[in-house]
Amino acid sequence: MIKASEAVKYFEQLYSGRAVYLWGANGEVINQALCDRLYKTFGNATYSKAYYDRKLAYGKGRIGADCSGAFRPISGFDDTAQGYYNRCIKKGKIGQIQSDRACLVFKGKSEKRITHIGLYLGNGNVIEMKSSKDDCVKRTLKAGKWDYFGIPDWIDYGSGSGTAQKDPLPVLRIGSKGAYVTSWQNYLTMCGFYKAEIDGIFGQKTEQAVREWQKANGLVPDGVIGPKSWAKLNLS
Repeated sequence: MIKASEAVKYFEQLYSGRAVYLWGANGEVINQALCDRLYKTFGNATYSKAYYDRKLAYGKGRIGADCSGAFRPISGFDDTAQGYYNRCIKKGKIGQIQSDRACLVFKGKSEKRITHIGLYLGNGNVIEMKSSKDDCVKRTLKAGKWDYFGIPDWIDYGSGSGTAQKDPLPVLRIGSKGAYVTSWQNYLTMCGFYKAEIDGIFGQKTEQAVREWQKANGLVPDGVIGPKSWAKLNLS
């Protein structure tokens, strides 16, 4: 589970880092190997070799994701926009949204035909991976013409939110694997400290990036993500 402020910070970094809409990508650094893999998996008349070559040409080194894939690093799982909506513990028409709370927003003809997802920042604005033409966009909730909102079970709003209790955050070090490592690799990439493959494996390159980030943030640069490193991401 991630704090609402951390989810907002992550999407603000996607926007400031000029993240690229890349079909099939889950918040990964754009390089030749990624584009080749995505074409092999998703290639068709729309998402052709030329499409992935074009994305690589102008997006190399930046973060690539499609609308739902952008949520993978913070949610800890991969799903469609419909799947994310289905998993929300509270949801409904966009007119019922709580204007000061960060949450998910959706587009669709009905609650069973959800086709697009973005993050409402809780301040009147939404950041989304809009399309292959527009990439990462930030605009007002009204301008986006969203249809539904959803409160996910993987965002922690603090006491009284009705969400599940926050799981203890793990200590990450050499040898750690999984979604938490992937999230940190994505975060460190956007901060400019990590420039290797985002693979969810805490290796030497991840450790070095953590050390550099810790040093820049006034922490003991031990290369281990413990309570003090996690606390630095707590913006609330």
